[in-house]
Amino acid sequence: MGQIIAAAVACVAAAACGALGVALLRARRGHRAALEERGWLLERERESAARSAVDAERARIAAELHDIVSHNVSLMVV
Repeated sequence: MGQIIAAAVACVAAAACGALGVALLRARRGHRAALEERGWLLERERESAARSAVDAERARIAAELHDIVSHNVSLMVV
């Protein structure tokens, strides 16, 4: 009788270990997928920030060039 109970307890323990192992694998896959998505979002955000910085610099250069050209044209008119 004691051996049957011990075997049953061992089977239940093995099933619990298997279930915990499966849960761990699913959690790790989910975590990995979340990290990959976060990395993708951060990369996209970095590219967007770089693009807006380039656009802002181009606008600043264009404004300065416009000021210089308009000042020189004003001097030629005077």
